[in-house]
Amino acid sequence: MHETSQNPALHQSLLQMLRDLDALCVAQQLPYQLAAGTLLGAIREQNLIGWDKDADICLLRSDFDQFMRVAEVYLPVHYFLQHHASEPAFYSLVTKLRLNGSRRITDGVTKSSSMHEGIAVDIFPFDAVQPATLVGRVHMWLCANINIFLVLRTVGEDQRLWSINRSKWQQLIAWLAYQPLRLISKKRFMKSYYWLVTYYSRKAQPTGFVACLVSMPRSAAKRLPRIRPLHSFTQLTSATLAGYCFPVPHNYHDVLTNLYGDYRSPPPVAERQLGMRVEFDGAPTNAAATVVPR
Repeated sequence: MHETSQNPALHQSLLQMLRDLDALCVAQQLPYQLAAGTLLGAIREQNLIGWDKDADICLLRSDFDQFMRVAEVYLPVHYFLQHHASEPAFYSLVTKLRLNGSRRITDGVTKSSSMHEGIAVDIFPFDAVQPATLVGRVHMWLCANINIFLVLRTVGEDQRLWSINRSKWQQLIAWLAYQPLRLISKKRFMKSYYWLVTYYSRKAQPTGFVACLVSMPRSAAKRLPRIRPLHSFTQLTSATLAGYCFPVPHNYHDVLTNLYGDYRSPPPVAERQLGMRVEFDGAPTNAAATVVPR
């Protein structure tokens, strides 16, 4: 692992997880690519960034939905695919591949004991968007803002709103907002949200633009740079990450510039902090990158 890694065991495990995901996607003919900080590390450092807490990949919606159908069958047994239906306490809209037998610990942050908190690779679906029309912009706004209600619905049900370190008035507002939401089942909420985010993806005519709607910023100024042309998914190249080749968008320079600005310059030393530690409990962190049905 890279000499700048602040936790070699963590980053070695993440690299192995990426290799296993790559093996699955190749075997199932699912086009995917490195995303976010993992893409940045591959291009800037040819390695995982030494202070990254997780890894990231992304797929177009149709490929993502197929991935979800096959992943739990074909991924090695020491992984757990975490999503909105896998655990009652899970509140994120982003699917995560977790390493069993591991636990990420952040000082000063209390985690839910009912939710898997292991080493993770985030798996982002990209849906079609239409930024050129008013309806399309309203659609993106709704996707970016409604998800806060899903988070509130889930953490309220788990009662974490009343046990975390927040002021009394913040807890009261959250509790009051939760009351009408609790009348809607999480399954129905997610079905409606899925219908919303896939609205343009279901259209026969491609819009030419895609974005990860399940993790869209609420600010319009931050949303726009995250919209990508469709060809950034249909035209791929490869980049080296820790000695292994992984697919990346052919226009990675534009993608990274939109996300990070001057991405080739590392942040100040003071900001290069992992801020967490990892505990292992006998998990196989260096299993061979093979795809085994189970």
